[in-house]
Order: sequence, then C-alpha cells, then structure tokens
Amino acid sequence: MLSMKGLFRVPEVFPWGAKRFGALVSVLALSLTHPGLPAEAAQPGILMAGEPHVGTEVVLTADPASVPPDAVIEWAISGDVKPVLLRAGGRECAFTPVNTLPIKVTAIVHDHSGASLGDAETTVTPKEYDVEIVVVSRDLVTLWDATEKTSVSEDALMTNRPIRLRAQFVPAFSGEASFSWIADPSTAILSADGGSDLVIFRSEAGDSEVAVSAFNRAGVFLGSGSSTIGVTLPSAVLQESEVARRAWETWERAEEAWDAKDYAKAMRLGAEAQAAAPRDQDIAKGFRAMATKHSRFLRALDFRDKAADQIAKGFHDDGLKSLRLAQVVWPTEEGEALIRKEEEEIDELRVKRQRAEWLRDTASAYDQERLFEDAIAYYERSAAVLSSDAIQERTARIRQRLELMADANRYASEGSAMERDDDIEGAIAHYSASIVSNPDAALKQHIDELRVVLERRKRQAAALYQEGQALARKGNAKEALIRYLESRRVWDTEAAQKRIDELERVVSVDSEPRGPEDFGIGTRADAARLARFADALYLNRRLEEAAPLYRKSLAIFPNEELKAWVERVEAILHDRRALQAANAKVREGNAFLNAGKTAEAMACYREALAIHPNAEVEAFLARSGEHPTQEGPAPASAGRRK
Repeated sequence: MLSMKGLFRVPEVFPWGAKRFGALVSVLALSLTHPGLPAEAAQPGILMAGEPHVGTEVVLTADPASVPPDAVIEWAISGDVKPVLLRAGGRECAFTPVNTLPIKVTAIVHDHSGASLGDAETTVTPKEYDVEIVVVSRDLVTLWDATEKTSVSEDALMTNRPIRLRAQFVPAFSGEASFSWIADPSTAILSADGGSDLVIFRSEAGDSEVAVSAFNRAGVFLGSGSSTIGVTLPSAVLQESEVARRAWETWERAEEAWDAKDYAKAMRLGAEAQAAAPRDQDIAKGFRAMATKHSRFLRALDFRDKAADQIAKGFHDDGLKSLRLAQVVWPTEEGEALIRKEEEEIDELRVKRQRAEWLRDTASAYDQERLFEDAIAYYERSAAVLSSDAIQERTARIRQRLELMADANRYASEGSAMERDDDIEGAIAHYSASIVSNPDAALKQHIDELRVVLERRKRQAAALYQEGQALARKGNAKEALIRYLESRRVWDTEAAQKRIDELERVVSVDSEPRGPEDFGIGTRADAARLARFADALYLNRRLEEAAPLYRKSLAIFPNEELKAWVERVEAILHDRRALQAANAKVREGNAFLNAGKTAEAMACYREALAIHPNAEVEAFLARSGEHPTQEGPAPASAGRRK
C-alpha cells in the first residue's frame, strides 16, 4: 500500500521569514510507506553534487546508504534562496542561492509513525562565478621582416582596429545570463548589447582596462571579472611595413633587369627602391655594388668604341689590345667573340690549327667516356676547321658503333617485352643478342638469373607433373588436375596440357593454381615487384594480403632487411588476430553476464585475457573477485574502451 503526504510551512519562530526572499523553510517530503516493515534506525547524511554557485540550482540528496527507503524527511533551510523544490519523493531538495551568504540546511528523518530516526545538518556557502575576458578577434598581422626579407605574421593587437572580447564563466554556467561592460576612458566601446561579446577600439597603443559583471535571467548577480588588454602595435607600423615590402619587390625587379642585361632599367629601379627604403641596408649595399658594376660596363663600352676606331684605321694590334681591356673590365660572350674574330683575322691559319687541335682533344675525351654523339659533334667541328683523314676514319667507326648500340637497345627492349609475357627462353635469346652488340654487365647478370629461373621452373614443373600423375593413379582427379594446372603455369608443356584437357572434361577446380613465385622461383626484379605490390597493400592497411606477397618476395631473394620486416608484419597480424579472438570472447562473456550466467561469463573473460591483455577485463575480474555479488557494467572489448 502506498501513501503520499506533503506540507510547506513557515515556522512562527521566524515571523520575518515571509518577507525575506530566502526564509527558513521546513518541508515534509513525499514519503513511500510499506505497512508491516518497521523503519530501521539511521544516521542520516546529506549529499551535494558539485560546488554551489550563486544563481545556480543546488541539489541536496538524502544519503541512500543512511536513510531507509520508507523514511519521512523534513528539510529545514535558512538563507537567501529561491523557492524550494522537492524531488524523488522528498529525498532531494533543490534551491537557488541569490547571494554568497551561508545557507544552513537541516534534514530531520523519522518513520511513518513519527518516531525520529535522526537528523543531519550542513551549511552551504555559495560562491560567485569567475568571469574571464578573452580576445576572440585576434587576427594575425602580416609585417615585412627587413632582415629576413619575408612577410611574417605577428599575434598582436593593432590600434585603429575593432577588437572583439568575450566573457566566459569559470566554471561554465549552463543558464542564460546578461552582461554589463565598462572600459577605461582611453578605450572606445563600439558594441555592447548586454551579451557576452564586446567590441572595443583604441586610437593609440596602450593598455585597455575592461570589466564585466554577469547576472542570470532573474537579475541575480553571478560574478564579475576584469582584464587588461594590451594594444601594442600602432597602425602606422603596418603602413611602413608595406612601403618596405614594395621597395624590396622593386629591388628584386631591378636585379632581374640586370640579369637580363637591361642595365639602364636596372639602375632606374634600383634608385627607386633605395629612395623608398633608405634604411634598408641590403638595398643600399646592393645598389652601391650595382652602380660600381654599371660604371665598369660604361668603361668597357668606351674601350670597344676605341677598338672599333683603331681597327677601322688599320691598327689591328692596338684594336685587339683595346678589346681585351674591355673584356677584362666587363667580361661578356660578345666581347669574347670580337676578340676571337680579330685574332682570326690577324693569324687565321695559326688559330685554325690551334682550334682544330683543341676540338680533337675534346672529341677524344668524349670518345674515351663512350659519349659518342658528343665525340662525333666535336670531330666534325674539328674537321670543319681543318680537315683530316684520321678524323673521318674515326668518325665512321663511331657511327658503326652507334648502330650496334641501337641494335642492342632494340634487342633488349624486345627481350623485356618477352619477359613480361613469360617467354623466358625468348627473353634470354634477345638479351644475349643485345650484349653481343653492346656488352652490359648488369644485363649479363640478369641473363644468368633468367637461366637459373628457367632451369628451376622446368624442374618444378616436372615435379608437379609427376605429383599429378601419382594423384591420377590414386583416382584423385581433382587434385591431379590442380597439379597439372600448376605444372603448366610454372612451365608450359604439351604433356601437362594433354592431361588438363582430359581431366577438365570430368572435374573442375575453383582455386587459382600456384605460380612460380609460390615456389620461390624468380629474379631479383620479380622479388622487387612483389615487394612493391606488398608495400602498396600495407600502406592501405591490407596486411592479410601483404604478408603472403612479402613472403614470396623473400623466398625469391632472401635478405635480412626484408626478413626482419616480414617478421614485424606477421607479428602485427598475429596480435590483430589475437585481439579479435579476445574481443569475441569478451562479447560472449557479456552475453552470458546479461543472461545471468555469471560463471560462464567469468570463464569467457579469463579465456579472453589468456588470448590478449585487456586492462578493463582484468579490472572487472578483480572487482568481481573482491565482491562476488557486486553488480557493475560489463567490460568493453579491447580497442573500443570509452
């Protein structure tokens, strides 16, 4: 039988209570009684979750461990609070403090007949919220670094720009609040609508003193805060930075014009850059160097003009001296050409012989380095200067050699195509023809590898064929067909094809026959190809597919580095499979636990731990061992803990 009672009253001993917002209130809570069950004596306790704050509801709870479920609870509250709310059949008392004065709370517990079971008393001292002020519109300012010659971003507040601030409660306040902002006289408030955001403005660098007070919807003061906002960057700095950046860009264009030999434009742009940024030492130093070089350039032009006049008058030796002076003052390809031309005119035959000899020496150097195309080019240039039968003969031999190299490249390309088509014998033949025309140590090594592969494939194919024969004699047609198919894939023979044609009329197979790689047969190139495929699968987290390919590569070309990597990948796979198996056992144990089969559940959890560690399962088993009847949440699978 259930009965329910409730009473709200203000005791006469506090006649002023009706006038105060938070008077001493005594409440007889809702009670649930069970006839026939006597109330047990209890030492009541009052529980409170969290720290009390002004303007935020405080919930007090009668401690279920010390207050019987059929007890009646009277709550007495003295302090400035909002009207009291009772919940959970009177076991919870909720109220909202309106200031920071202490609030005295008493809980009196008695049974249904009125007999006292004890009382508990506590004092709640609400606290105001801390209100922090943070800058939310801190845009990065891009300034020019004159030393590093690059734009850099600075996290600084600038004058003559709006600055948005925001008030934040500490700890967080979940209700609605309004804010009252004030700022010092040097700070202009652009926007303040009673919300948590404030927009301020400063015309000069300095500190802005800003303060804020917060209230809830009922007008209760929640807290306040203040902050000093440093505005350190004058807006004029940004303008100066932009001028310096543009000056450097102008200087870079001046350097580009100089490199393009447009010296007049380079000098003009350099002067503009220096005038715009007179304090930039890099521009000043660079422009001084440019002016010095420009002066040398003008001197070289004077020497060339003098040389032209001397040559026109027939003074070739003096003209050649002037040209060389111009080249010393300002070296250019054009000046070098003029000197060469004048030297040829002075002593044409001597220059021809000397030049032809130099070209032959250069061609011989290219010839020795097997750079035949360049050698031919220099031999032909030498012959154009001064013809020679020896040069013509050598050029003919080099051209013949180039033709042989072209044949070698063609044979090698055809051999590569045959190798891709699994025509090993054809590939060996073409590769061999290639090294006859053009010896190549690497290709010869590859041919030797292919011959070994060819011999191994033939032996393996013969062994598989014999296995198929033995299986066929035993009447195991399907397995025999598989061996014949594998024999054909390793090395195609007429005998294997004949057996395949016979057996495919009566049986079929649904698995892919093994290939040469499955028997560790292949070249280094095959091993590298398999390793690359495995790497791609590994990067896509497909370890189950990658591991067999790594093993095939390792079987073809054993090496310690790949072996260590394969062992690592397989260890990861082993751990993943163990984790999956352990998680399956945990889920099975959870199902038993939910069905009330505790012994079976514990057995599953122990099996899971034996397969793979799981801290949550270990903790659950430990709790269960200390408190066999304790109920709690089932452990989560490893890798999915909250």
